[in-house]
Amino acid sequence: MDEDIAMDSKASQRQSRYTPYGNRRQKRSGDMRMAVVAENRVDVLVQGFDPSKLSNLIPYLKKKSKKLWEPLDYKVQDSEMLLTVHDMSIASSLVRLNGYLFGKTQLAIRVFSDNAPTPPPVMLDTTKLTTMDTLRLFLQSRWNGEASFLNLDDMASDPILKKAGIRPPGMRGSNAVVGPAMMKLAGEMFEGITTLSLANNKLSNVSQISTMTQYMPTLQNLSLQGNLFENYEAIAPLSGTGKLKCLKELLLLKTPLHEGELRQRGNLNHYMRKLVKYFPTLQMLDGESILLTQEEAASILQKADVLPMSTQPSFFDHPNTQEAVQVFLNTYYSQFDARDPVLGAWYHASATFSLCAQLKIRKEAKIKRKEKNRRMDDDKAAVSWSSLNRNLSKLNKNSNRGKNLFCGPEQIGEVLGRLPKMAHTLNTTDFVADAFQTPAGLSLALHGEFKDEATHAFSFDRHFLLQPAMRGSAAMAAGLPFVIVSDMLSIRDYAGIQGFQDQNQRYTSVFAHYASLPQPPLGA
Repeated sequence: MDEDIAMDSKASQRQSRYTPYGNRRQKRSGDMRMAVVAENRVDVLVQGFDPSKLSNLIPYLKKKSKKLWEPLDYKVQDSEMLLTVHDMSIASSLVRLNGYLFGKTQLAIRVFSDNAPTPPPVMLDTTKLTTMDTLRLFLQSRWNGEASFLNLDDMASDPILKKAGIRPPGMRGSNAVVGPAMMKLAGEMFEGITTLSLANNKLSNVSQISTMTQYMPTLQNLSLQGNLFENYEAIAPLSGTGKLKCLKELLLLKTPLHEGELRQRGNLNHYMRKLVKYFPTLQMLDGESILLTQEEAASILQKADVLPMSTQPSFFDHPNTQEAVQVFLNTYYSQFDARDPVLGAWYHASATFSLCAQLKIRKEAKIKRKEKNRRMDDDKAAVSWSSLNRNLSKLNKNSNRGKNLFCGPEQIGEVLGRLPKMAHTLNTTDFVADAFQTPAGLSLALHGEFKDEATHAFSFDRHFLLQPAMRGSAAMAAGLPFVIVSDMLSIRDYAGIQGFQDQNQRYTSVFAHYASLPQPPLGA
């Protein structure tokens, strides 16, 4: 790369900048202080991006290219950008991103020449490509953006891999790094992969492709049929806490595991129970809906792999209750997230508020006791979750049970205004609400998620007891329809929203339409 960049004669005579590492600083071929000869500059044409996301395009290219560079110039017209970079080395790293997804659109990137404004597609000659370049080209040929489907069937017969001499996972003599590299590249190139097929690859286990759990977090449909799995341990690396949390459909047909279970037991009940334990979110297995009897559900429940009952949607005892709750949530949370000074007016004169923080994964930075007391004494200083925590299970002395129980609209309004900033998105898929009328008022239990100022996600549970605002009250004067009598907020480490989904909904197999999906090229 160094031969593509010429040093400015004056810059080369300039005194070296002091560094605490003495003279051991290494030269970097992409150092931004080097002067670039005009003949070395290269124009790169980027097409296919959403013009509304233009401001994010260059940062995206810089990140994905994994090189240190700055654009010398760029011109934009509609969904095309002519980008000028320092040299061919940087241009090549950008061209390798050809076919990558940017948002929901696929980028087309090539070196631009005035003499040949529409050259043939770049990088089709696999004899001149690195292994990573070949894998990018191979993955691009197997991707269906409309279906978010990556078809990696029978990779050993693929002409692109065969021509480059690359042996994919499952093939005898395959390099152990090819599979992980392929999964990582796929995750970088195609954000939001929902369907993946690895059928007919002669895989005896999933060790070489298990990193899909890290790089394809949105995967919902997975086909492993036609492989050589003989036992459950062969697929065990795909299961576990935090892995394939969105998986709904799995295919293991035409594997020794599937056929052996059927031959040995005469049915697939044990097979289904075992795979549900591995993948609790499964709704369809081998093209059939998963239907468990009471005995089967109880058997799985003994190991706490599934809930004792199916998850139901939000509950309201009357349409009027649902309407009242929607009005309350829309009004209250818009003011709560904005720290509106009117928050205190929502609370009854004898209202109470308490908070319980159960955070283990994302713990807050420890604050010295003096600093914590100073913040509590300062009416305007922000407070942490832990400083307001009222977890009664950890309080041994009865004298402390009144600590962090806030009473009355003035005290509650002050505390709410000092909480860490939160942003709630109360879409119907992001939370569940249960509400019903009681003699004491409207009981509302809310379960959902929010993000803090640093966009970290948390889960929360919150219970309100609501009453109609009385004439002459502060709430009525502020135009609020309700008052809050009791407010209990519990904050937890993020647990996702899969538990809020209605498990009674029927799932339609994606692979039932497998033949209509684009098929990979046949081997030459």
